[in-house]
Amino acid sequence: MLLERLQPLAKPDPAPFTTVERLVRRFAIPAPPGVPSLAGKGLGWDLPGHAERVGSPLPVRIIDAAMADHG
Repeated sequence: MLLERLQPLAKPDPAPFTTVERLVRRFAIPAPPGVPSLAGKGLGWDLPGHAERVGSPLPVRIIDAAMADHG
């Protein structure tokens, strides 16, 4: 991937990020009626159970924090 070829910059230029932020805000539109939101779908997920089934790729504190914020 190209990301592997990137080198860290001593002082990153914020201009590309500002441009991306403007585009995201400009093109952000609400979903049509009847389309469920990702946040709404996430409320039904069994995050701790899923993490256990896939080998707990995240530390337990991260999963606990996610559940506390949205559970």
